[in-house]
Amino acid sequence: MKNKVRFIWFYSALMFAVALLLILVSTLSQTRLSPNQTVITAKQEEHIFNQTIQQSVTGLVAEKEKLMAEAKALTDKIAEQDLKIISLTKDNDEQKMVMEATDFLINAKNLFDLGKYKDSKEQLQNVNAGVLSESAKGLYSNLVKQLAKKGYKL
Repeated sequence: MKNKVRFIWFYSALMFAVALLLILVSTLSQTRLSPNQTVITAKQEEHIFNQTIQQSVTGLVAEKEKLMAEAKALTDKIAEQDLKIISLTKDNDEQKMVMEATDFLINAKNLFDLGKYKDSKEQLQNVNAGVLSESAKGLYSNLVKQLAKKGYKL
């Protein structure tokens, strides 16, 4: 019986040693594989990171192009508005000249009607006949003729 107990102890120790040896081999083989798997994972992460950056850059470039197009459209619109302002300013200046000429003409007519022919002639000399309307040009011509009859030539 003693031999059997010894054999069981020996057999148990041998199985325990084999189990420890298998655990050790398993740990070593897994340690060897882990760095390779880590390198693959790091490469994959780097690839994913690069793709994300590339997508971000692509998105930013598209947004930049969109903003550049909007800026060009707004610049064109500003240029168009500047042209309108210039045109309206020119029209306004022309209207001021017409109003001024008309005022001088009306003042000349009023002075003529009051018998102040010399003052009427002076006012009439300030009139820019080129900017007057057709009816105002008729009044201007009539007033010039009437002043000429009174001895005041322009």
